[in-house]
Amino acid sequence: MFRSKFTGSSSQGVKYEEIDIENKKLLSDYSWFVCDKNHRFEIDLHEHEEMEIGYITKGKFALQIDSSNYKLQEGDVFIVIPRESHALQNVSTDAEFYNFIFDLNFLESKYVDAGEINYIIPLVTGKLNVTKVIRNDRDTNMLVERMIEERKNERDGYELIIKGLLYLFLGRTFREFKTEMRKEVQGHQSYKLYDSIIQYIETNFDSEVTLENVAEQFGVSKSSVCKLFKKVNGKTFTEYLNYYRIQESLYYLADGKSTITEIAGSVGFSDLNYFSRVFRKYMHVSPNEYRKRLNLKT
Repeated sequence: MFRSKFTGSSSQGVKYEEIDIENKKLLSDYSWFVCDKNHRFEIDLHEHEEMEIGYITKGKFALQIDSSNYKLQEGDVFIVIPRESHALQNVSTDAEFYNFIFDLNFLESKYVDAGEINYIIPLVTGKLNVTKVIRNDRDTNMLVERMIEERKNERDGYELIIKGLLYLFLGRTFREFKTEMRKEVQGHQSYKLYDSIIQYIETNFDSEVTLENVAEQFGVSKSSVCKLFKKVNGKTFTEYLNYYRIQESLYYLADGKSTITEIAGSVGFSDLNYFSRVFRKYMHVSPNEYRKRLNLKT
């Protein structure tokens, strides 16, 4: 967890004074900060696994990303990719900004496609860099302002609209502004093997899938599979397999026809306790609690 420092008396302009990134959500809460002569905003140097988009709507701020410093003013958008050290503070008394912090897994799909291979996965693994500051670009600002509006109002379907807007935001950023990608990422043949293994997992996740039998199935070493998964998506083979199985279990939990023990077996877990631990790791609640929350919504 990191804590934002907001000195002075309370202000209705502050949507959140503390951002808890340990309690991860796929779509994170946005934050809105207003600074005046009695309120000073400052976030110390920190890093996190999520991507961050900030939008300056009034005044001036100082941003540090790794060893680089940027002066921000009204209309500027800043971007922080996962695991980049960054800090922010206002330098004018009358200042305001919004930001989104979101897990890039929110943009991953069940089936790996060219967009995910060329952009989302390289962002997650740190192999693709983007411009840090977009200066007063009308089209970019309109996308961010729409995200803010949707998040504020939370009308039906807002999650899908924000997801679509995030795709548009990243697509425009990659097309119109400077990006840097290591040559090894572009068109690498190993992605074909990765895609084949993913398809194998998706077909056989409900049975015994191990690193050993996958390596044997594709005629490669276990270490090659491990290195490939770390390189492409930043997860180990087992982490990805468990993550996929948990995602599949959500359908059974929503259906409501099976017990937790039956669901665990249906998605490839032979040990109920292990299933529960892995489920909590990715969903931050137990399977029973997740099912209860679904029932409350119906």
